[in-house]
Amino acid sequence: MTNNQRPNTNYQIRTTIYHWWQTYFLLRWIVANLLGWILGLTMLTVILWLFGGFGSLFIGAGLGLGIGLPQAWILFTPHEMPRRRKWIIYSVVGGFFAVFPVGALAVIALFNVWLAGVLIGLAFGGILGLMQSFVFTSLLGDEAYYWILVSIVASILASLAMVVTFYLPLPIIASPATILYALITGWQLQKWMNI
Repeated sequence: MTNNQRPNTNYQIRTTIYHWWQTYFLLRWIVANLLGWILGLTMLTVILWLFGGFGSLFIGAGLGLGIGLPQAWILFTPHEMPRRRKWIIYSVVGGFFAVFPVGALAVIALFNVWLAGVLIGLAFGGILGLMQSFVFTSLLGDEAYYWILVSIVASILASLAMVVTFYLPLPIIASPATILYALITGWQLQKWMNI
């Protein structure tokens, strides 16, 4: 291979990746969710580090911001900035309120980790899905509330995937939970967008 071929190959790779990124919504949605959970968990850690126990009141909001920010960038175009802002704000509010029942339900894990996983997914997915569905109501009407059910199912399955990850000698980052959540919610979004 000569040096003349190398830039052409790099160009082809970049062009192919760009094409995939533009063409496949589900790819963008999965990447956004992966980045969102990483950002959310990082924010959660920083909040606890900065504020100690008092920061636990705000970890849900940090998680909601981490999740909502990249999701909003994928869901809405720059011309839809008010919807982007709403999505981020409602995700922060949903995360803030979801952390309280999740914290209480986590005690159940002492007795039955699987039941705790289901209930935690139900609470977190239900509250976050409810808040996010308010953004969709202007676009979809009453059908937007279906997002709550989709979010609950995705969150329960993701939560159970996390339980499996805890039993395996894997780091949390290797869990398929986020990808599973993104596939389920992304599938519904694709149906609504007729992609």
